[in-house]
Amino acid sequence: MSTGFLASCASKPKLVVARRASLGFTLMELMIVVVIMGVLASLAVYSLNGYLQRAKVSEAREVVGQIMAAQEAYFDEVGSYLDVTGGMNDDNFYPAGNFDGRIMIQWGGVDACTAQSEACSVRFARLGISVGTPVRFRYAATTMAAGDQPKIPSGHVNSAEFNPGGVTSPRAGYSVVALSDLSPGGEMTSVVGTSMQAQLYVGNSGD
Repeated sequence: MSTGFLASCASKPKLVVARRASLGFTLMELMIVVVIMGVLASLAVYSLNGYLQRAKVSEAREVVGQIMAAQEAYFDEVGSYLDVTGGMNDDNFYPAGNFDGRIMIQWGGVDACTAQSEACSVRFARLGISVGTPVRFRYAATTMAAGDQPKIPSGHVNSAEFNPGGVTSPRAGYSVVALSDLSPGGEMTSVVGTSMQAQLYVGNSGD
């Protein structure tokens, strides 16, 4: 009986050691877990960046839509569209500032844009456009004659992608463009609406 008791006591440490060994992780298992966590973290960051990019572009979609609706209302009232900014060069965009999307610009501030010797802010106000919050995009709205292609800032908007068939307007119309460098140093993000298209064109939005 005492011999059996001693034998059982002698075997217990072996059981404890075996049990401890089974609870541990090998270095390979830990490395696999770290790699999986890294991949999941990368996917989460990518998804978050995409969401933030789309949220920023939603501002431009909304304002461009407002300008387009205002142009149609103006046409119904006076029989023509309003050339708000006088063109699509970089200095034809409003509000004043650069295109750095990290910097919010107050609508109604200092106005360096003019069209027909009149401040662009005044001409936007004539359409009834007023944005109550600072904006990440700058905006231009100009007119085109019948037979013209929609006017766009060709240095920032890919004309072959925007209007692949080179379609021209059957009547006098307008173009509205929003531009911002949401990823400084990269390509401009653009939102374009014209009197001859049913949907907005969005370029380099990060989608």
